Amino acid sequence: MSKGTINISVSGGSNDFGNIVQGDNNTISYSCQKAVESFDHELRELLSQQSISQTQYDALKQDVDALVAANDKPTWAEGAKALYEKYEWALAPLQKLFSVLLI
Repeated sequence: MSKGTINISVSGGSNDFGNIVQGDNNTISYSCQKAVESFDHELRELLSQQSISQTQYDALKQDVDALVAANDKPTWAEGAKALYEKYEWALAPLQKLFSVLLI
């Protein structure tokens, strides 16, 4: 097995620490991935406490997964507003999720 190398090229005057792409087809950063996992965990807790129905859980999870798959901050901002309006009962978990995604 050969040693892998990581080459980082910096140009211009801005960067996004934590969003370094290593030829990974521009997937979301580690912090964003952790935020999504935490969001999923909070939703599962709401479901297990019977605070929400399976239908509500499935609908919100599907909408959030589709939005995150877009991997585009402007789309996330527009989508966040729509999700806040559609799923008022999930305001706290959505706020935590988008506080990380939209940074």
